[in-house]
Amino acid sequence: MQSIRTFVKIIDLSLVFLLCTIIIGNISAQESTKFEWGFEGQISATTDSKGVFVNFGGPGLKLKTKFINVSLNMMPSLRFQEDGTKPFVTPILGGGPQLYFLKKKKLILSFPAYYYSSTQKWVFTTGLGYVITTSK
Repeated sequence: MQSIRTFVKIIDLSLVFLLCTIIIGNISAQESTKFEWGFEGQISATTDSKGVFVNFGGPGLKLKTKFINVSLNMMPSLRFQEDGTKPFVTPILGGGPQLYFLKKKKLILSFPAYYYSSTQKWVFTTGLGYVITTSK
């Protein structure tokens, strides 16, 4: 039950993050605000200081404005971590927000969260990535 509450909190925080982005976009655009929604692929590396996760672009919802791009993504990942009960490399699915920045918005700041069913705990990670493809 605790894990469901934690998952709901993650979703709530992600939705608040998206809502704040929309509001900032509306306030900062004085003429007309244009939003574009699309799909794209990316790769990123994140860590929780115990392991390293290589994330591959998965399905997501992306909000584009003139000043900022943000998305909520599901991220199929590979976990690299020394754990006596599991292999060194294990597949895992994560999810969370990504913030796109720099001139062409090809670099991303990624915040995926992962659920470990063996310990029934959420692991929060952060890292950097690169956009491989973009939709037009």
